[in-house]
Amino acid sequence: MKRQYFKIKCNGEEIKTTFTWNSANAAIYEHVKTVAKKEGCIYHLTDSLSNRVDVISGFFDGSRTWESVSGPRMFYTIEKQ
Repeated sequence: MKRQYFKIKCNGEEIKTTFTWNSANAAIYEHVKTVAKKEGCIYHLTDSLSNRVDVISGFFDGSRTWESVSGPRMFYTIEKQ
C-alpha cells in the first residue's frame, strides 16, 4: 500500500505534513496545547468533521475548530495529498 500524506493547515497557513490520519489529529492537538500555553488560555473543540469514501480507502479530508473565550479561533483543515 502506498504511503499517504496529510497536509495540516491552521487558518490557511500550513503547519505540518504527517503520514497517517491519527498523527494528523495528534499534531493538531499538540499545536493547540502549545498556543494555549503561550497565550495562557483554554481552548475547546467546538466542531469536528471527517470525510471518507469508504472504510477501506480511509479518510481523505476533514476540519477541526478550536475556540477560546479570550483567544483567537483556530480553524484546522486536514487534506490528503
